[in-house]
Amino acid sequence: MARSHKPIGEVQYAALLEAIASSTALPFVRSRDLAIFTLLYDTGLRISELVALNVSSIDLARRSAEVVTRKRVDHFKHRETYWTIETHLVLLQYLDKRQELTSSDELFINLQGRDRLTVRSIQRNLKEYLRQAKLDPSGFSPHSFRHAVGKRAAASQMYPPLLQSLLGHRNPNSSQVYYNIQNEALRHEYHTKLGDMRTEKVLAQISNKPKGNRMPLNE
Repeated sequence: MARSHKPIGEVQYAALLEAIASSTALPFVRSRDLAIFTLLYDTGLRISELVALNVSSIDLARRSAEVVTRKRVDHFKHRETYWTIETHLVLLQYLDKRQELTSSDELFINLQGRDRLTVRSIQRNLKEYLRQAKLDPSGFSPHSFRHAVGKRAAASQMYPPLLQSLLGHRNPNSSQVYYNIQNEALRHEYHTKLGDMRTEKVLAQISNKPKGNRMPLNE
């Protein structure tokens, strides 16, 4: 896993949201970017899928959106993604501000031309907010939010095929990797807390280790 694709943790995520909320950006930009990164953290969407969302994609009653992933030039794959009530409230606030500027269908827009926000713009904004949060901007990317969803799902024992469907993985092995990481973490915890590497057993082995033959001291 690339260093910039490592999962973003709860502490780093909270620091990021605080940096956005306290930034000197215009209120519309702050509201938009809070909606972007809370959605990424809840849904695990690919950044290309997020920028392609439309207002008409959103089902406010279900707190969900229809996501379209281009698999081939002539073939599209559809799936539904979901988010929490906290993220829903952030999204509603953004939609209110957005409605004052445009009636176009693109969900996330820039202020200049009211055009659809680009992947590059979100990547650039994330790096700036990470700097403001005193986090390493090279340590995380928009894909870090996707990995965070996979990690949390595996830790909570979500059924693997459901995670595959949630993240839109064509190959089940892409989802299984999160469970492999979780199992390795469990193995480490077992050996360090219950198994042969636990502290008291290691200390006991050291104390019981033969000292070897000692030469008698000359009197």
